[in-house]
Amino acid sequence: MKRKNAQVSNGSILILSTFLILGITMITVTYWKLIQIRVKLLTQKKYSTQAYYAARAGIEDAIYEFKIGNNWNQNEINEDWIKINESTFYKTNKNNTALEYFDYPVSFSVQILGDISTGFVTINSYGSVKEIGTNETYNKHLIASITKSFDNEIIIHSIQSN
Repeated sequence: MKRKNAQVSNGSILILSTFLILGITMITVTYWKLIQIRVKLLTQKKYSTQAYYAARAGIEDAIYEFKIGNNWNQNEINEDWIKINESTFYKTNKNNTALEYFDYPVSFSVQILGDISTGFVTINSYGSVKEIGTNETYNKHLIASITKSFDNEIIIHSIQSN
């Protein structure tokens, strides 16, 4: 009888240890998936923030062009800008040396609505950042309202995220 009880005891330990290993494996896999999700969320936040700053840089560049007296036609603006249509201009560092202060692939376009010499101007700025190593692109759209003061200073009334 002792021998039969020993075999039952060994079998119970084998089943118990198998379930214990299975449980530890399931917990490990669950934590691994949670870590992967958190890494993905942090990556998305990083590139979304970079797209925001690209859009903000578009607004700042547009304001700079107004400050130096340019009226946003192709003959007056900086040569780094590419004219898309009468009111929309584009900059990128993907295939030229513009925006060299960004160390990742970025582009932004600005749409100028209004005339700074007669009143309010709305600047629509679209920032775009491409995630390195993938085809994912992150975009951000900002809208700024500006005017020129009596002493020719640019006043930013609002910057909104859209």
